[in-house]
Amino acid sequence: MRGRALIVLIVVAAVIGLGIASEFSVLSEVSGESHFDGSLILNDTGWRSAPENPNVVYVALLVSEPQLLEALKSSLSTVIRSHNLTPEFVDEPMNYDLKGRLVVVFLPHSFSKNRILYREYGVSGILYYSYAGDAETFTLLTNGKTLSGENLEKLAIKLRVSSIERLNEERILNQTVSVTYWWKLRVKAGILTDRDPYKTIAEQIALELDSFLRSH
Repeated sequence: MRGRALIVLIVVAAVIGLGIASEFSVLSEVSGESHFDGSLILNDTGWRSAPENPNVVYVALLVSEPQLLEALKSSLSTVIRSHNLTPEFVDEPMNYDLKGRLVVVFLPHSFSKNRILYREYGVSGILYYSYAGDAETFTLLTNGKTLSGENLEKLAIKLRVSSIERLNEERILNQTVSVTYWWKLRVKAGILTDRDPYKTIAEQIALELDSFLRSH
């Protein structure tokens, strides 16, 4: 009887292990979006268009993980070029304020697990897109900012509202701004799936950017 029980336990353990090794999932504890389509058509004098070159997209990747950084460069470049735009990766967004469209991937939190049967990687942060290239608003509101699951939505809304206010004050047209946020966006990939968690997260972020670029 003990031998049979042991065999049953081994079979059950093997089935569970196979399930874990074959698992692939993408989950987020908190996520959302704040968007404003601000294409204005005004006859009043004094208003000006921005950015200087809307065919260039300046991309700042505020990411510490080298593997995710490379995956993001590849995925975002593919999406941007698919819209007949030119990506340029930069370190300091403020140096390109209103010069071209602006994309910032700000992921200050990350975690990873490497187990025998699976790998897990997760991030928390935001994707910011400004058609006018408003880097000033982003820099002012995120400098030294501590992110949490509770304040991410507030930050996304604040970025949208503050960008609109700034562009109105400077009488700038083309005020479209979009922000997507995630708290603990995680990918779990079993060893049998042959899926890369870093590439998967990059693709998720690139999908959001593709949606932004389609809207404006």
